[in-house]
Amino acid sequence: MIKIFSKSYCSYCKKAITLAETYGIDPEIIQLDTISNGKTIHNNLINRTNQKTVPVIFIHDQFIGGYSDFLMLHQNNQLASFLTNENC
Repeated sequence: MIKIFSKSYCSYCKKAITLAETYGIDPEIIQLDTISNGKTIHNNLINRTNQKTVPVIFIHDQFIGGYSDFLMLHQNNQLASFLTNENC
């Protein structure tokens, strides 16, 4: 449901993971700095999303953005509906 492309040392990544977990979600986390093809995956994400920083967050395979975009959905009480709507 939620896929977070992250780096293990990134504080915003950790905040995104914690926020997802507050919704009872166990996000799929891909730590780009700890896997052998992480740089390739990150370059592909940049080409796909035009976002160079992490976290890169997808909900139901739809690109949401980074932590600030994810947080804004939460603050605007829209995140729960995104999580339950697979056609978002």
